[in-house]
Amino acid sequence: MSENKPTLTNEYTNKQGVKYLCEYFEVDSFDHLPQNEITQCYGIVFVGDKFLVVNNVNNFGNYTPVGGGVEPGEHPDDAARNAFYSQRFSK
Repeated sequence: MSENKPTLTNEYTNKQGVKYLCEYFEVDSFDHLPQNEITQCYGIVFVGDKFLVVNNVNNFGNYTPVGGGVEPGEHPDDAARNAFYSQRFSK
């Protein structure tokens, strides 16, 4: 894909009043993003007509997409893949 413009933008404010800007991009990789600024990576994993979510054990009932932190020097593609495999096989 040639454009780096978000197809959907939404602002979100959490319960503590912290504002987040959520942008949805249709891209094939994260290479156009500033790699040193990416600290979290999440993705939607489809299994047939269902998608996988994770129940946060530290905040039970808080369901999130598969993902997590990006280690320094780790590419976001690898972080998302690692999160999927670690969360898929955890009990």
